[in-house]
Amino acid sequence: EEKVYLMLGDVMADDVYNYLTSKHYSEEKPLEVDFMKVAHHGSKYNISNKLLDIIKCNNYIISTNGGFGRSYHPDRETIGKILYHPKRDMETTVHLYFNYTLDEIGKRTIIFNEGEFEQANCVIHENELEL
Repeated sequence: EEKVYLMLGDVMADDVYNYLTSKHYSEEKPLEVDFMKVAHHGSKYNISNKLLDIIKCNNYIISTNGGFGRSYHPDRETIGKILYHPKRDMETTVHLYFNYTLDEIGKRTIIFNEGEFEQANCVIHENELEL
């Protein structure tokens, strides 16, 4: 349907940043995508403001059930980096797509407090299996 998806798998933020800048993307000429699958289930170690500086996107896919064992995802810091990125136009709505319900994810990790996503001009799509 002529949509552009950036599927980051488990890649580290610096590796994506270095690759994109080698292809001449920059803050002045960002990579424009319709959807970005956030790396490593929304881990705070796989996203950075520097990376978000060179990607223009308003629809973020986070594939996680909340995690197990020692790792629980998505990290609250990841959501914060996306929603409160310094260069983000707060008038533009950001959409977060989760493949599980927030209730299920919230059994293992806290990603929002009451009213936070509305305040950030964000729409949550939960239990989404198709886009």
